[in-house]
Amino acid sequence: MALENRRSLTAAQIAGIYAVVSGLWVVLTDRILEAIFPTIAAMAVAQTAKGLVFILASTAIIYTLVARSRRELEETNRRLDLALRHSSVLHRVLRHNLRNTCNVIQGTAETLHDRTEDVDESLDIIEDEAERLVSIGDKSRSLESVIGTGPHARTEVDLAGIVEEYAEIYRKRYPDVRIETDVPGTARLEAHPKVELAVDELLENAIVHHGSDEPTVRLAVERSADGHVAFEVVDDGVGIPAAEREALETAIEDQLVHASGVGLWLAQILVLESGGTFEVGSAGAGGTTVRAVF
Repeated sequence: MALENRRSLTAAQIAGIYAVVSGLWVVLTDRILEAIFPTIAAMAVAQTAKGLVFILASTAIIYTLVARSRRELEETNRRLDLALRHSSVLHRVLRHNLRNTCNVIQGTAETLHDRTEDVDESLDIIEDEAERLVSIGDKSRSLESVIGTGPHARTEVDLAGIVEEYAEIYRKRYPDVRIETDVPGTARLEAHPKVELAVDELLENAIVHHGSDEPTVRLAVERSADGHVAFEVVDDGVGIPAAEREALETAIEDQLVHASGVGLWLAQILVLESGGTFEVGSAGAGGTTVRAVF
């Protein structure tokens, strides 16, 4: 699991910085005051003023150093908490799907032993379940590499170009699906380097779990006046169950163990690790709208 490897200031480093700055201040200002104020009375006033300035300056330095360390600690704790929560669900995903899929494969294989013909259906079940398990394993590995990466991992991407690229891929893969796009010429932003997987997962989920033979999926990218970039996937399918939508918000519900939940979860984590927000809602007569804002 990749947690951000940033170097935080230790207590000894903070004390060392303070000691160096304080020592330089005392030595250098004493020399300057001796050259500027020749009389003892003037020197005394200047020393008092120097002391007050030193107190204010040292207070500002200590505040800056402590505030920085506290921010780093809070960010580390936030990412650690996120990583622990998602690791827990990741293990449950694997345990649940390994058990269920292996049970299906085992039961189907046993059925084949009792048959002398018409085994195609059973073989199809074994093949489908095996492919499903492989897909979940791939998504789980992607999740493991994404969770907790932090802001330092972000890079500049063109979301408009990514959306157009995957729209074309899925048009070729699913010729009966109507995929509409509404994107600008370019939409550059700072995001996780694997953010394209979010586009892939959301588009696949909208098609595979649509519920009809000829689905329509609309992809849109827009930049708002305040500089944010929004990505939206809208389909006219059966919709995502309310329990699964709730599971995305908590990341601890059992509904996340299903294959569709894993894909949505991966998309959500990629958006969050890119500094964005992720929302799933209803669209029209039973469809689904997924909106990510970066």
